[in-house]
Amino acid sequence: MKSTLSIITFMLLSLLVQAQTAEVPKKEFAVALSASSLTVSPGDNKTVEMSILRSKSYQKGEATLNISSRLPEGLAVTFEPAKTSDSKTEVRIAAAAGLASGTYNVILNCTLNYKAKGTSLKIVVP
Repeated sequence: MKSTLSIITFMLLSLLVQAQTAEVPKKEFAVALSASSLTVSPGDNKTVEMSILRSKSYQKGEATLNISSRLPEGLAVTFEPAKTSDSKTEVRIAAAAGLASGTYNVILNCTLNYKAKGTSLKIVVP
């Protein structure tokens, strides 16, 4: 009985820690993706949601979104919208038909009130 209770407690704590990974910071802001990795076949398009988690002092202000990675020819990553006052934006990934197979790590950036934060998106092309 004790071991079952210990297992349940461990599982609940694990869930609690996972739920807290995308919480709003007390200072500044943070960015989070709905998925940190995705597979895009050549000739296909995918989307990922990017959340801008704003502290109280960063509620106002327009966020500018861009990438800081060099992309291979045939891979496009865009934001819709690329400038926003909202807390969410859509990241669109387009793979041209001739895109070479491989794994591409793309750094997605958000600049808000002269501060920049980033996160990484792993794109797998089979």
